Amino acid sequence: GAARIQELPGVRMAMGEADWDALTRAPNPNHERLPRRDIAVKDGDTITVGSTSIKLYVLGGHTPATLGLDFTVYDRGKPYRAFMFGGAAPGPGREAAEQFVASVNRIAQLQDGVQVRVVTHPWMDPEFWDRVDKLTSRKAGDAHPFVTPDVFRAWVAELKTTAAARLDD
Repeated sequence: GAARIQELPGVRMAMGEADWDALTRAPNPNHERLPRRDIAVKDGDTITVGSTSIKLYVLGGHTPATLGLDFTVYDRGKPYRAFMFGGAAPGPGREAAEQFVASVNRIAQLQDGVQVRVVTHPWMDPEFWDRVDKLTSRKAGDAHPFVTPDVFRAWVAELKTTAAARLDD
């Protein structure tokens, strides 16, 4: 579907260089149309979407160049630092596990000040749907249920455990 999305006006696709390369080598038994190579992200690049600047980190391990996104979100005008890790589970093989460990260690170094964990899949956060319910019924003055720095730190600790276990396997 990525190639189809690129047909929309103004859409550009960004991936780490190693992921663009891996995409061309991946099995494609259904002969799906691949997206055209567009933006090759380098570690530390920043892209701007509308008025939001997103700092990108190349954090291999799930794929060779999985991206981490560091950006500001707002609730009622108040800014919060958000982070999303595009691949919160290691890919197959020892090399992927080693890359994943290094990536998790980098995220741990970046975690100070992160207040919002953005997940790529709702099932990755067992409290996600409870937070959604709290958000929909939130009253003036209630805290935003996704502004949870402790949840982010606990998730980083969980990632470290997952990474260590994969290396042991």
